[in-house]
Amino acid sequence: MELEALFAEYRRQADDNASPQLTSNATLFDWVNEAEREAAIRASLLFDDTSSFLSIAVVAGTHTYPLDARIHAIENASLQLTAGGRPTDLDLVGMDKIQSDCDWKTKTGRPRYAVHRERLGLRLWPTPSEYYAGTLSLEVYRYPFEKMIALDDEPEIPEEHHLGLVDWLLWRTFSQKDGEQYDPGRANDALGRFEQRFGERDSADVMRRKRERSRVTTTYGGL
Repeated sequence: MELEALFAEYRRQADDNASPQLTSNATLFDWVNEAEREAAIRASLLFDDTSSFLSIAVVAGTHTYPLDARIHAIENASLQLTAGGRPTDLDLVGMDKIQSDCDWKTKTGRPRYAVHRERLGLRLWPTPSEYYAGTLSLEVYRYPFEKMIALDDEPEIPEEHHLGLVDWLLWRTFSQKDGEQYDPGRANDALGRFEQRFGERDSADVMRRKRERSRVTTTYGGL
């Protein structure tokens, strides 16, 4: 659904078709990009296991690797050794898991755990030794690739969810206390519909716990 049609539906529901319009297209562009990002986060709508930035070269002696800023959450991490063999999955855990080892700062060997530290990157433990260099492959949920800036742009999330973004625009409109359309009741209704479709926003602590969940994985190739 192109933004021109999405904005038209918004203006119909917001009673904003008169001239001049109460909310400019420039403002709607800001809000619709915000809406798509929120939807992608809340409902994990943008799974990715093919983008080039999901393949990371792992070198001996380096334990932390930068991540692309578009990565929201890591679903799986596997290491393919340069020396050969089959890829092995890493357990996604929190820093407290690796810090429970008294030698966590200096221990080297085959990486078994990966910690997603948001903008600090991905921390492997143990630190890979020479034999365990290779390529790390990630499966992730991410944010949209590009911001929408033109009326013929379309949201990247699945098309069946496009109209749901209108509710975020309505919530933003009716929540502006200094605006002519301020209406707390309609704002709550719009946000309720958005949350019913995409879910409520997790707290920072809940998001951290999801990133740091410990999982049992199967190791292949005898490594």
